[in-house]
Amino acid sequence: MGGVKWLAALTMGCAWGCAAAPVGRLPAPPVVPSRMVSPGEPPASHQPSESPSVEVYDDLPTPPSPGDELYDAVVTAEHPPPPLPRGTTVLTVGDSMAQALGVSLGRRLKQRGLRHFMAAKAGTRLADFAGPRMALWQDLAFHDPDLVIISLGGNEVTLSQPEHRVWAIEKLLELVGDRPCVWVATPLWPGFEDAGILEVIRTHVGQCEYVDTNALIPHMERTNDRIHPTWPERERWADLMVRWLLHNRRPDGARPWTFREPSGDPPPGSEAWLEVR
Repeated sequence: MGGVKWLAALTMGCAWGCAAAPVGRLPAPPVVPSRMVSPGEPPASHQPSESPSVEVYDDLPTPPSPGDELYDAVVTAEHPPPPLPRGTTVLTVGDSMAQALGVSLGRRLKQRGLRHFMAAKAGTRLADFAGPRMALWQDLAFHDPDLVIISLGGNEVTLSQPEHRVWAIEKLLELVGDRPCVWVATPLWPGFEDAGILEVIRTHVGQCEYVDTNALIPHMERTNDRIHPTWPERERWADLMVRWLLHNRRPDGARPWTFREPSGDPPPGSEAWLEVR
């Protein structure tokens, strides 16, 4: 009788307990002894898990930008800069040196789809364009140029106090306003030294870019008057200015004639850029 009760109890216990155990369950994994925890260190279960390692390349080279030596090396004859902005208007302002440059430069700009005009007269001085004589404001209003090229100061190289022309330079640039502009230095003739007007202009050109003609073409040949460049030299001067404009214009600028800062000389091999595109 006692055996029957024991068997019945065993049968009922299995009915409740044996049914709770899933069939075919894998054995529990072995318990791995935990490492020794230093005093004050959180338990291993609270240790932050390490993220998979990701390689970060922070030493990749950046693309060259205007002004870098690498940029000048890449942007050469094989990779010329974009063409000059077609449909824009350029106004050349100044004295007889501006005329000497402007005729040849204007022809090259027109070949490239630009408009070019001149407000230039031989014998003029800075004050003539700052004041009423040349009426520069009328040319600016009529042509509404996108770019102004200035070449003045050649008739004032003998001034003993060139700083007295600062007011004229500033007034002239006030007339130009916020238009992009390039001031092209007068090419000094052989045997003559500037008394200081070119340096005064350089330091007061304001928003204009300054092109040092005497550094770019140090030995410019002259006509019989020993002052003005010969026709072949005028052509070379104009070619150089086209290369300078191509090299220093920023195609991604806010305006068609936005220039990079600082501006620089066209790189070697840029003569190939003169092919009209």
